[in-house]
Amino acid sequence: MADHFKGMHRVQSTLNDGTLRVRYYAWRRGPCFWTNDGAPLKPPYPSKFKSAFDAAKSAANASIRTEDRGRIKGVIEAYKSDHSYLKNKAITRREYDRSLAKIEEKFGRAKIGAFKDPRMRREVKKWHQSFAVTPRQADMHLGVLVKLLNFAKDEGDISGHCAEDIDRIHTANRASIIWEPDEFALLGQHCMVPSIWPILTAGYSGLRRTDIVTMPKTADKGDHLNWWTSKSNGMNEVVVPIVSEFRQILDQANEYRECKEEKRGAECMTLFCNSLGRAYSPDGLSTEFQKARSATGVDKRFHDLKGTAVHNFVQAGFKDDEIAEIVGWSTNDVKQIRRRYADRKVIVLSAISRLERNR
Repeated sequence: MADHFKGMHRVQSTLNDGTLRVRYYAWRRGPCFWTNDGAPLKPPYPSKFKSAFDAAKSAANASIRTEDRGRIKGVIEAYKSDHSYLKNKAITRREYDRSLAKIEEKFGRAKIGAFKDPRMRREVKKWHQSFAVTPRQADMHLGVLVKLLNFAKDEGDISGHCAEDIDRIHTANRASIIWEPDEFALLGQHCMVPSIWPILTAGYSGLRRTDIVTMPKTADKGDHLNWWTSKSNGMNEVVVPIVSEFRQILDQANEYRECKEEKRGAECMTLFCNSLGRAYSPDGLSTEFQKARSATGVDKRFHDLKGTAVHNFVQAGFKDDEIAEIVGWSTNDVKQIRRRYADRKVIVLSAISRLERNR
């Protein structure tokens, strides 16, 4: 029953007489379908509440223009008001919206039934391949199209579709690619304050960009980071050890944030803050990273800093299974970095030592 109400938005307010009023919306910024005074309702919800919620969703679907019914454009409008779309976080919906715009541009006027025809598969593959210059984005567009058609199937608008099991373009495993020590040092030289701290954190923690900018300041436990991330609806606990070099970075970031909080007279809840004393957005941090990367001339990605973190953990003496647990990789990926970078360094130094002795 709880899944039935996913996407529902609740707003509480206090009236002049002190009464607590709770309004329920079919989705965020959607129609208000229920109001009650007092404590918020808790599951199981009454049958009238469910009927009002369903009526609000039905009214939204009814607002789809007649000429769009039975077409992909109409499916997109219905999907964007459904809980399967609204339950996603804002950053995910933004990515979906980019893909939905591309889908509407190409297939918006196409009838839903056309996707039952096997011959339509060729058109979908050609459209997918047209984005091949950016493989990850191409696969994202295709994935959202499949989600959209599965939604139409679940709604009973179509019995099946031809877009399933199309091969993805992006298959590269970048686990073995890292910012090597000299490149990582160069990146740090070109990072500006205060973005230097969250960017270098990626190279010492292996954390995702989104986790870095949303990490609460309470996550810093002194010798390790520990908190529940936004991934998997807050059900993913992260524990990251803090080595000495990383400790220096976090101390500088903490000092900067506290200074900004004092000047603004407002508290920043995240561990890292921007020059305005506010939390970074994922896109804002990416922009700062792109500036620093351009200055280094190194053609590597933010995500490749996870490999750097693995390398740093290897150098700090962590075992492969421990590192795999920290960064969420397989032990084979960790071993690959150990063989390619850490063990290579040991071999080279050993060879130099032998040459010196022979001389």
